[in-house]
Amino acid sequence: RICGDFTSLNRCIVRPTFDSPTPFQAVRTIPMGMKFFTVIDALKGYHQVELDEESSAMTTFSTPFGRYKYNRLPFGVSLAGDDYGRRLANIFDDFPNCHRVVEDIMVFSATWEEHVDLVRRLFHLASDHQIAINVRKVVFAKPSVLFGGYVVGENGFRPSPDLLKAIREFPAPSCVSEMRAFHGLCQQVGNFSDALAPFLRPLAPLLRKDFVWEWTMQHEKDFEAAREALSSSSELSFYDPASPTSLHVDASRLRGLGFILRQQNANGSWNVVQAGSRFLSDAESRYAMIELECLAAAWAMRKCRQFLEGLPSFQL
Repeated sequence: RICGDFTSLNRCIVRPTFDSPTPFQAVRTIPMGMKFFTVIDALKGYHQVELDEESSAMTTFSTPFGRYKYNRLPFGVSLAGDDYGRRLANIFDDFPNCHRVVEDIMVFSATWEEHVDLVRRLFHLASDHQIAINVRKVVFAKPSVLFGGYVVGENGFRPSPDLLKAIREFPAPSCVSEMRAFHGLCQQVGNFSDALAPFLRPLAPLLRKDFVWEWTMQHEKDFEAAREALSSSSELSFYDPASPTSLHVDASRLRGLGFILRQQNANGSWNVVQAGSRFLSDAESRYAMIELECLAAAWAMRKCRQFLEGLPSFQL
């Protein structure tokens, strides 16, 4: 895709505020019991938005062959993502059993008949608003699909194989910026395990701005352990407000805080709904253990607020 350099134009643009859901937020709210999934991709993205004459003139650019201007919204304009996302949200966000991340749309249902009807209605809705669909990228009525970087299926969702492969094959960092890149990559699986902070904790000093880079054998061992552990993240189950719910928390001065939110299924076993962990601040590391345990419980309940708030009861 061609992306123009609209640096001067972007300085004059006041970007509108538009809150778009993250991929994790989108897949997190899929209800239990869905068996069919369809993923649809809008064709050519921003280029589906037509520009008026005044806006088109502002996109003029020079080439050795003369000056040209865009008739459609180009890549590189600062408000392109916000405006395009807002337009799609106005069209699709009220559609039943449908989640959207930018231009990727997923439809899900519990029965085949309902699914076919939903997909047919969605195509009609897109046609009514002149939204072109990339037919070659449509994945129709599958038991599991790749959506927003997650593999989504009937029982839950997990990180995509490409993400786990990227973590597993990440080379040993040679500078602070590469260490930060690895840290940021691992954060993408932070909701799937309570082990993120414990494994990254030994490498945390390498992230400081004032750190004089020195990669030791101990760093190598800690890095390999983190890479191996975090590249095998487990699946998260969809949340069911009617199922027994249990929140397990842990606190340690060395390992930090961690939690696992679980629910009991019909077979009596427990499924992980969400997990997380974090480092302790310098002040928190001096708390008494009973204070650390209370801190872990309060922090975990805040992280799981969307699931716990309104429940008649849950086990802590």
